Amino acid sequence: MLDKSRIVVFDIFSGIWPHTLLLNKVIGQLDPDKFEVVHVSCGSLFEKFCTVMESRKKRLDPNVKLSKLDCLDCSFSAKTSSFFISSKGLSKQSKAPRLSDFWSKELEALADSEVTSIINGEYDENYLLNGVPIVKFALYETIIKFKKLDLEFSPDEKSYLNSQISNNVRAQLATKAFFASDSEFDLALFHSPEYGVNNTISSVANLIGIASYSIRGSSNLSEMNTSAMIWRWDYKPETQPAFRNWQKSADLSITNDELRRAQAHVEQLKIGKSPFVYSAAQNQNTLSSDALSALGVPSGKRVVVLSLSSTDETVASKIIGRGHKTSFPGTVFESQFDWVKATVDWASKRSDLTLIIRLHPRDLPNKRDPLESRQHSIWMELLSNLPKNCILNHPNQRIPFADICGISDVLVTGWSSTALEALMMGVPVVTYDQSLPEFPVSLQLSGSTRNEYFSNLDIALLQGESHKRMLKIDAERWLVHSLVRGAVRLSGRLFESIRTSGPTWARKVFTGLEIYGFYFWRPLELFFTFRKSKESARINRIFAKGLPDLYS
Repeated sequence: MLDKSRIVVFDIFSGIWPHTLLLNKVIGQLDPDKFEVVHVSCGSLFEKFCTVMESRKKRLDPNVKLSKLDCLDCSFSAKTSSFFISSKGLSKQSKAPRLSDFWSKELEALADSEVTSIINGEYDENYLLNGVPIVKFALYETIIKFKKLDLEFSPDEKSYLNSQISNNVRAQLATKAFFASDSEFDLALFHSPEYGVNNTISSVANLIGIASYSIRGSSNLSEMNTSAMIWRWDYKPETQPAFRNWQKSADLSITNDELRRAQAHVEQLKIGKSPFVYSAAQNQNTLSSDALSALGVPSGKRVVVLSLSSTDETVASKIIGRGHKTSFPGTVFESQFDWVKATVDWASKRSDLTLIIRLHPRDLPNKRDPLESRQHSIWMELLSNLPKNCILNHPNQRIPFADICGISDVLVTGWSSTALEALMMGVPVVTYDQSLPEFPVSLQLSGSTRNEYFSNLDIALLQGESHKRMLKIDAERWLVHSLVRGAVRLSGRLFESIRTSGPTWARKVFTGLEIYGFYFWRPLELFFTFRKSKESARINRIFAKGLPDLYS
């Protein structure tokens, strides 16, 4: 009999239950005759502040350590996961290891010394701890949390950054000690390895020759917790799997079921209940004339919508060298501010059209965070005195993006995903720099110079209805490729549909059960909703063969 492949699963923040639930549903698909799984959790290693504590709406207080209550749901979820994995015949361990099991007073003193050295060294982003760029990984989370455009931090922001650096140092040292006790693993699995602690642990694994895999919910908003995207985290980090595999499946026919699943994502965008949708929900009873009236757009004019992108997420991705964001800010314009100024100047000379500038709703307090970005205040100052034919669409107006598309002839953007929503409505898309978007060139008019950009705007304004229909078909094909074929479908769709689009009372009940009734709810949900997937062979194949992604 051949030896089993050994997989180590780092489920460090088990208390973030949707992530842990998804991890378990993927792991449960593995063949116990071919795989052995070791589940590793935290064990209160991050005693001052951690991601689970943050998810419980608690704020960083440097004078207060984590209470036992803060760790209770995390450790219970980890034990639930360990029991589930054992029940599937994938583990024979009587007790799953925790990172805190490998901590010591000597490592504590070393960690304090390292953190002090980093802070006194002015946060050198190239600082390496045993080969791991822990400062860059800490910057990623800090930039996103505070919606930063630069690396200038306030005292509160520095305190948060210090806590992330401390956690990354502790993770690096504890993981190194763990692997010193057992390093015979073929793969390491993580949910969301872009975040600091997981990225740190992944890097430690990579340095000793263990491949790491990202497991996260589908980008399809209708299947976020019932489908999983899986890919090698340490393979070609500068490109996303869907983008680099597009040419392989661009000409494949799509089924009605695949199309339906892709369209369900667009419907979720319109419904607007997901915390990952920043735009207002679409009212099916509104007409295009209502949006025209609300914005003050004169009738009879061509409409160009300029859709701004969220810059902090791009800056953060560039810091850790992930995705096409590594090419940000591109070569055509120095920044989004420069691009908007140039586009407003172009529009001011065009009496035949109206330019609507749509601010990004994420820059304001929203369903996921309470902060207003620095970028928003810059935009408000920059766009305070616009030409008559240029209109500012502020998120506070609560005009759904779908309604904006309904009155527009062209959408222009840098890299915003609103481009795909526009294409699905038959609106041509122009991007100003072809090195920035992570969707196919065939779906957009783009280039690498300013002249090409402005020429593309003129071309897009002349495109006829037949071309727009073709764009919609191509956009559907891309969504099927990226949202459906790039993920494996799992179980639990009934529960998930209640969470995402059920009545308000039902969604509140689910939330209450997850927060206050986790002792009985989490095991019930895991064991009750788990089923072997029809696509389990894809999961077994990617891990058995060490494939880079689900397209391979």
